[in-house]
Amino acid sequence: MRRMLLFVTVLIGTALAAGCTSYRTVVVAEKEPPGQLHASRVHTRNGIRFYERGHYRKAIVQFELAIAKDPSNWEAHFYLAECYRELREYDPCLKHYRIVLELRSEPAWAARVEYKIGWVYERRGKYKEARSHYELALAAVPSHREAKEAKRRLESKKHKDRGDDDDDEDDRRGRGKKDDD
Repeated sequence: MRRMLLFVTVLIGTALAAGCTSYRTVVVAEKEPPGQLHASRVHTRNGIRFYERGHYRKAIVQFELAIAKDPSNWEAHFYLAECYRELREYDPCLKHYRIVLELRSEPAWAARVEYKIGWVYERRGKYKEARSHYELALAAVPSHREAKEAKRRLESKKHKDRGDDDDDEDDRRGRGKKDDD
């Protein structure tokens, strides 16, 4: 505790001596429990630093190490999904977004993650799935602006799913799918 107080005092003194005129908040690190959880948090913080700098591959390594130490680390799963999304590696991206939904079910997080899943499906040309996830985001948080805009965008373009059978179009042509019975 004395070392921490000394560190903060030296840090403030150095800032004042350097002629710092702006106000800055000094964040004192919290004491963390030893072991796996601590290591997971350290790897998560390191991963976030790499992610923020655009070093997605390095961030992925850190997030995977964090998850190896604590599989319930929702934040590491979220940022891991974000890294894969940035790299356009959508299968692992979706996997980790789904894990986040299992670990963090609060409406704000559910809306955020459902929107991102919809975004991935939209980029893949799976517009029905995208629309469905945008609707789930809006069900969680009806005021979610990005999900509203995305849903409106899909409706205005009247996209047809690429690579998927469009049952509605088949029905209009009188060629509905045959049952395998």
